[in-house]
Amino acid sequence: MKKSISSQKEKKHTGFIDRFLSAVSDHPEAIAIEYEDEPQKNFTYAGLLEKMERFKGFFEKKEVSKNEIVALILPAGDDFISIFYGLVSAGGVALPLNSGLTLFEMKNILTDAQPAGVVCTGKILAAYRKLFEQIPGIRFIAVIDTAAEQAGDSIAIESVQGFNGVRSPLCPPPGNPVSTCHYTYRGCGYPLGVTHRYQDYTLCVNGMENRYPLRPDDAFLIGLPIYPIYGISILVIFPLSLGCRLVIAKNFMDQNFVDALERHRVMFTCLVPMILPKLASELKSRAGPGNINMHPHIVIGSSATLLPKKLHEEIAELSGLEIIQGYGLTEALSVSATFRKIPEERGTLGAPIHEDIVVKLIDYQGHEVAPGTLGQILVGGPTVCEGFLNKPEENKRFFKNGFFHTGDLGYVDGNGFLNFEGRALPIAKVAAQMVDLVEIESVMLMHPDVIKAKAVEKKAPVGRNYVSLTVVARNKSGLDEKKLQRFCSAWLSPYKVPAQITVITKDTLS
Repeated sequence: MKKSISSQKEKKHTGFIDRFLSAVSDHPEAIAIEYEDEPQKNFTYAGLLEKMERFKGFFEKKEVSKNEIVALILPAGDDFISIFYGLVSAGGVALPLNSGLTLFEMKNILTDAQPAGVVCTGKILAAYRKLFEQIPGIRFIAVIDTAAEQAGDSIAIESVQGFNGVRSPLCPPPGNPVSTCHYTYRGCGYPLGVTHRYQDYTLCVNGMENRYPLRPDDAFLIGLPIYPIYGISILVIFPLSLGCRLVIAKNFMDQNFVDALERHRVMFTCLVPMILPKLASELKSRAGPGNINMHPHIVIGSSATLLPKKLHEEIAELSGLEIIQGYGLTEALSVSATFRKIPEERGTLGAPIHEDIVVKLIDYQGHEVAPGTLGQILVGGPTVCEGFLNKPEENKRFFKNGFFHTGDLGYVDGNGFLNFEGRALPIAKVAAQMVDLVEIESVMLMHPDVIKAKAVEKKAPVGRNYVSLTVVARNKSGLDEKKLQRFCSAWLSPYKVPAQITVITKDTLS
């Protein structure tokens, strides 16, 4: 019989590093990280702990002090996970970032966060090196895959490949310090830093574990990026707290999902709605539930964007599987999810994952609305962050009386399930990523021939969201959709570039 990690009572206030250490103690030789295409790179729990402790030693060598931010710009894998745990244990604040950000986007975030250091790959360093050297406060850059030491113009650039310095024992950070910083958008036109304390994740793990009980060695297939907050909390912290096995595939989108889920006997995975039509197509090719040999208790979650009810029903009919819909926010971690596996939950956001998470809806005057009435979704409880990093005015606007005002609109139905009905803020979700429509408009106004710009979110016939932009040009200067899209792409990530641009000249309006 597998040894349990600890009792529920002991876990209630136990942080994720404590739980990981307990998992190591219970089964040190169990696989913690499994690379589907490169099994020689697999890590046991004991091996992963050793790597975490080496990185913690590195951060102590660099004298990373409590509450100092370090940017992690790394691909998903054992390096990212080990560095994250080592940094948090050392008392630092992890700032995980997407390696595909443009120079404009990266500069805005780093200028606001003022990190003390950056950990990245050699390729990422080459792309952003000049920018890193322009950011005040960065005193070191650690490169994980380059053996040679490099001399930076103003910053120490150091290789940590095979770092053999003193291992520092992994342990929870003392007290309850800020441990992570993630950036999001709220329609302000610029990114906002969201900081969470170490114990914020504890309630999130408790709620997920109570909702979806798992056992040591159950396989988690990583189907989402792990740098966003939902990737860190659901696909890293949650499974490693339970002693589960993380399965990482390099070319996930190119694989047959059903084959991968069967091959690894996957117990839990989380996907985005734009991937699920591919899953439905593969299930359809199997011609019936009897030809599917996945884990009998598999949990397939959908996150980042609301799963269309029609697609939800199609997958259920093809396989007998009920997709789990989650709702979370950078500012509040996991908030609610479906879990009863009943048709009435389809198309909803379910119920709060923990009794301490409070969701209520208010009207435009701030009064709480009755069930069935549309209102703005507010979230309160221990998982809600204390505010945006160095943004007092934005904090007054979005954090009131212990609740975070999400800007999302919805209602609670007769079954007590939360339903999503859109947004009151100028933000959108495109390719499961948060998009600030004001930021897009601001970028377009930098074009010398554009005097006005208005971005809106639209939905294509197949259900995918996209950004549509209307611009007013100074004159008939030959501007067209493709030229303006190329201009945007120099400043913004591909998913933010408007899929549709309408150009109106100033003369037309007069």
